[in-house]
Amino acid sequence: MTDRHLNIFYSYNSDNELIENNMTRAFIVTLKFLAPSTRTRFLVVLLGSRKKDVVELDLQNMEFALQGNIDVDLNLIRKCKHKYILAITGDGLLHGSEKIDNESSSSHTISGEQIRPDGWMFNSKKPQQYFFLIEAKTVDNVLGAEQIMSYGKHYFGYRSYHELRDSLICITWYDIVDECSTFCKNDVSLNQQERTILGDFVKFLNYCRVIPFSGWNMSDIPAHPNYKFSLDSDFGFERIPNLPDYKFQPTTDLGLDKIPGPPCYFENKKQRI
Repeated sequence: MTDRHLNIFYSYNSDNELIENNMTRAFIVTLKFLAPSTRTRFLVVLLGSRKKDVVELDLQNMEFALQGNIDVDLNLIRKCKHKYILAITGDGLLHGSEKIDNESSSSHTISGEQIRPDGWMFNSKKPQQYFFLIEAKTVDNVLGAEQIMSYGKHYFGYRSYHELRDSLICITWYDIVDECSTFCKNDVSLNQQERTILGDFVKFLNYCRVIPFSGWNMSDIPAHPNYKFSLDSDFGFERIPNLPDYKFQPTTDLGLDKIPGPPCYFENKKQRI
């Protein structure tokens, strides 16, 4: 049995409160250690199918940050044309969005200490600047629209959910696992280090209960046995005695002759049989 602690991303501290942060960290560290060209191909497939303008970005010069540790002027982020909120969850949904769809962001604020996303992918240098704010949840938790709206207001200067919705990218951890597995299988240009990192990342997500269902392998199911039953002496049927043919007859000993018969009605006259 493989020791999971040999995995790059798995530690001895398995505190449930840290799982969400560790999953985001594993995602960012994986992207960081892929070659720039490899990372670009990976993200174009993962995100470009959901936001077409992502394919136009220079993803090779990407920088990374965890939580609020991004050393970039807030005004630069707000003025940037290419800014996105990347939501990674178990169900790919933003819960409660219908309640704030037509409301102002001013009614959805949280304290300053809580305005701290899980991570960032960005390029703050010209000519092509972009920012991906990352907010992730474990497969057991849901992401609320109010939390995302607060990020949109604080970091991007959005005033309504309509503005935020245009920059929102929702994916699942299962999407990431599928893409990593497909990438390792089909991209022949990956070196051994990249395959190891992607493989450990997928296994780590499996440890965090991100296990995509891909059906059953019917070839592993053995054929059913062809049972045939016959009356044979080995079963001992010849030793089973016949059932006795019991017949019950009324006798005076049982007092059945004293039990009156059921009433019988003929022409509205009560008679007894």
